[in-house]
Amino acid sequence: MDELYGISVRGYVNELEEWRHRNPQLSLNQKFTVHGRTPLHIAAMCGHVKFAEKLCSFDSRLTTEVDSHRLTPLHLAAARPSLSMVNQLLEANRDVCMEKDKDGRTPLYLAVMQDRYKTMRELILKKPEAYHIRYDQNQTILHLCVKHDSLISLKLLMAKDLPHGDALSVGLNAISIDSKDDDGNTILHLAAKSKQAECIKFLVEDKNTRIDINALNNDNVKAFDMLTQQERDSLEIGCFLSEKEGEIHQEWLKERVSALMVVATLIAGIAFQAAINPPGGVFQEDSYVDARDKPVIFTYYLGSLAKSSKSSHFKKYLSGFNPLQPSNITQSKNSTKLTKTATFVSKLLGTLNNASYGHDNPYVVSKSPGIVLEHKKWNPIISEHKSNTNFTPYLIRYAGTPILAYAHPNIYSIYIVCNAVAFLMSLSIIMLVITGPMYKDSIHHPVKVLVCTLFFALTLLIGSYIAVFISMTPPFYDNKLTLAWSSIGGSAILWFSMFGYLMIRRKWNYWNQKIRLHIMKEELLIDQLHKERTAPYKFISEPFMTRILALLYLFALVPGLFLILYSYYRN
Repeated sequence: MDELYGISVRGYVNELEEWRHRNPQLSLNQKFTVHGRTPLHIAAMCGHVKFAEKLCSFDSRLTTEVDSHRLTPLHLAAARPSLSMVNQLLEANRDVCMEKDKDGRTPLYLAVMQDRYKTMRELILKKPEAYHIRYDQNQTILHLCVKHDSLISLKLLMAKDLPHGDALSVGLNAISIDSKDDDGNTILHLAAKSKQAECIKFLVEDKNTRIDINALNNDNVKAFDMLTQQERDSLEIGCFLSEKEGEIHQEWLKERVSALMVVATLIAGIAFQAAINPPGGVFQEDSYVDARDKPVIFTYYLGSLAKSSKSSHFKKYLSGFNPLQPSNITQSKNSTKLTKTATFVSKLLGTLNNASYGHDNPYVVSKSPGIVLEHKKWNPIISEHKSNTNFTPYLIRYAGTPILAYAHPNIYSIYIVCNAVAFLMSLSIIMLVITGPMYKDSIHHPVKVLVCTLFFALTLLIGSYIAVFISMTPPFYDNKLTLAWSSIGGSAILWFSMFGYLMIRRKWNYWNQKIRLHIMKEELLIDQLHKERTAPYKFISEPFMTRILALLYLFALVPGLFLILYSYYRN
């Protein structure tokens, strides 16, 4: 017996199977503790769902066993936050929903007392007749919600989408919102008697309830007659203040939406101006760069084009004039000139990749024409090409096209995409606000959507700024990428540490409270099972945790700022 009790407390399914295999003749409805609880009771208290499932598969009659308080396992599960355990017991036997303990309480009653609204919904969905059970003094489940000041449970039980069973099948026991107890009191009478202002306001003002406010009890007293004039005035003031508070909250949300609208408009204007006026400006008129007259600038643009992700067609174009290709063996006189020109262009590109023209060479620093002392490395290539043909290639620069697109094509692509997406996101926010849904009654979720959209738009603007920052840094900066990544890292640290601090603090408060409740439940459970009390748990106080998070924030921020300053110092 003690072995089965220990297995039930631990909740190991394999141990239960081994015990069952060794003792097939022994019953599973053995009673333990002073309360006379079965292994299924203990599993329901401990939340061992798989263990309870295995017990029910061995003997489903265990679900109807009661302890010394006439509590079934479903009673114990309904009073605890284990919805999966409730579902498991209902799958085994849903008729247990109708059972009462020695105090006349059903599992639904206990769920109402603990505000387990998900459990309540599941119990009624599986057994709608449980909704119509009468309790002490002929009270209904709705009376119990008011009695225990559980407005959330009351709203759930009165929801239209919740099945309340067939009224004909339950006969005279069918209950409604106007049902009365033995004293003739409706739920509105009980709410007025206990001075529950929010409950009264809900019952009177909710359009779906339609309760009879003129109903009389056995003393011929209406619900509002149970209140003094001062209490009625207080109730009216409370309702007014509640409405006013709701209006203030709605006004705050509207002001927040208006602020988001202003910021979105500002971002849209910035993104639009950044698109039509890119850094460096645009070419004012059509011009061209001749390879003979300006070989350095021509090679510079040529190198940017060749390294661009958009240059695949250009490379194919050059390779098409390669005389070593089988398809190009037979060539006309004109194609021969094109081949020579393509070879000339390829040689110019080679000057950027030749090791002799690397960053150690004074002609070109970091393989870019930042400092050019002479044209020596281009002269042989140009002279050879002149001897072969009188034509030299040139690059056309069209009026109105961005200079940045020629100088840094890849960076320009990132820049223009970031600005375009930020512009479209800002316009989306503006359109959502203008069309009207933002100002309806329920605007909490849309406001969150607007905030997230604006967050991404701002992030894209940061990406656009970083792209411009990289493109505008002169080529003779050896630590150009280090400087850029330092800026990115510093921005990321400042950006995410702020939001991370807020999120960690919020999650800490949530989990701290949740762990406290869990420990309290475990200590209560161990007391009920007559086990040794656990050692006390110590929690870090919230002010101390706040200081810890602040220190972590500073430790993350200082290295980022130091890295930025160090990069600027080196340059």
